Amino acid sequence: MKSSAVVLLLVVSLPFILLQGCVSPASLDEPLTRDDQYTASQALTFDFIKQAAHSDDLSGIAWVPDTQSYYLLLNAGGFIYEVDAHFQLIREIRIKSFDDPEDLTFLGMTESGPKFAIVEERGALAVGVIPDAVFDLDREMFEIIELDLNHSGLWSPISWLMSKNKGAEGVAFNEKANVFYVAKEKWPLDVLEVSHKTMSTDSEVNPTRVFSASELDQIRSEIRDLSSIHFDADSEILYLLSDESRKILTLDLNTRRVTVIKDTLNLPQPEGMTFGEGGKLIVVSEPYFGLVLERQ
Repeated sequence: MKSSAVVLLLVVSLPFILLQGCVSPASLDEPLTRDDQYTASQALTFDFIKQAAHSDDLSGIAWVPDTQSYYLLLNAGGFIYEVDAHFQLIREIRIKSFDDPEDLTFLGMTESGPKFAIVEERGALAVGVIPDAVFDLDREMFEIIELDLNHSGLWSPISWLMSKNKGAEGVAFNEKANVFYVAKEKWPLDVLEVSHKTMSTDSEVNPTRVFSASELDQIRSEIRDLSSIHFDADSEILYLLSDESRKILTLDLNTRRVTVIKDTLNLPQPEGMTFGEGGKLIVVSEPYFGLVLERQ
């Protein structure tokens, strides 16, 4: 694209820049509910990541109740770590050929080991098993599902220009409804839903939007980005993590109420979260930190 055309596109799109993610709380029909339900009970430093010779870009975490262990994902370093319920290292798994993996979610147990979905920033989902006692894992072992992140209906020229490295950041799974939720970081900030039944490696999958326009206004009045998402099946609540705003919000899928449940996270760059052993909410942060939150 010629420079003059880029300038013209930026000028035409300037209103989109000013409006996206900049909704005034005063303009909302209903203010957000604020209920700081969680308090920090333990700060974590994953020394095995800190001391390793490879990347320390901790991005995602998933809890596997069947094995009583957590799986930690390094975004750029090409590794997944399995740790026990006390965050002690069990094994280091080298992952190969993945394209900027950002988050993972546990889907269920198989005879070979736990099954996960791993989301890549460009919008691909890799679904497959991490076999027990395996220390090397290739992307070719996974089913790859391509998602159209621009299908949410919020696409604009400026979104396209600004969306580099602002794609899919989190993934969650609703087993009862058999759908994935994919969190898009910004430009535009959004959560997309895609049915697992309709997925095919033969064609790109078109997601639908989870939030209404008014819910998006509420959420964007409080946070500037999304870095992770988690679905709690018992309460049917979506948990939304913001790196830039260092907050956790929830959306109750039944009442559609948006709530701020953690206003300030004492972490440098919170990127992933999961519920773990004993109902604790675990948040992990670049480069190699974590925080255990317990309900008050």
